[in-house]
Amino acid sequence: MYNSGNSSKNVRGSAIVDGTVEAADLATAVNNDIADGVAGKATADLALPKAGGAMTGAITTNSTFDGVDVATRDGVLTTTTATANDALPKAGGTMTGNIIMGTSGQGIDFSAATPDGTGTTGSEVLDDYEEGTFTPRIHDGTANSASTDINTGFYTKIGRHVHAQGHIRMTSKGSMTAGNIIRLDDFPFTLNTSTNCRTVCNIGTGSNFTLTAGTCVNGYAGPSSATAILRKWDTTGGSSYVLVSDLTDSTSFHFSMDYLTD
Repeated sequence: MYNSGNSSKNVRGSAIVDGTVEAADLATAVNNDIADGVAGKATADLALPKAGGAMTGAITTNSTFDGVDVATRDGVLTTTTATANDALPKAGGTMTGNIIMGTSGQGIDFSAATPDGTGTTGSEVLDDYEEGTFTPRIHDGTANSASTDINTGFYTKIGRHVHAQGHIRMTSKGSMTAGNIIRLDDFPFTLNTSTNCRTVCNIGTGSNFTLTAGTCVNGYAGPSSATAILRKWDTTGGSSYVLVSDLTDSTSFHFSMDYLTD
């Protein structure tokens, strides 16, 4: 300790000469202290640089961030994060994994947006997506079904909306009764349970019916049902049921149906 009058100063090396702090010695002392910090710090490979300097080491995070270096964080997120196959990318990056909803019924919530339609708004959460195949069946309302060599269906479900389409080609009417009504059955989901929730089944590119030329065929399905009942537009007053007698052993047609489920 150097004491001159009422002042006292800590002396390190030759930083104090005759009670005066020499600038050059002080600069050397400060640089030595910084160097000691660089070499001795346990929480970073290199200490933070002086103004205008460049940092060449990595900042090591604490346990809150799993102790991962910032420089390698992106790679770690894509390999060790348990809540997604790949973590969300940085701004401008590309996400290569899937977003997984961990709880059934959860999804993308659009409720913050102002409704665009004029009707009454229901749910604004998109909570489901599914696609697959199903096996449609032609029958007469009993256990009797037509034999087919093609009965393939495909569907996509987005939220409550289901789009289904397929192809039926018969090889025999089997034991179906001539006067019974034809049903197209086994759609992948049942319709909504609401009383007035009905939909139309579209029939196209049909062949080998016994209908009068120009007669159109379609169908409808009602609440809580996975069955479309086929109808034909053959009267001036509207449509009537398609009967087993309107088909042959080789009737073929394509169909599609869009509907709401619960």
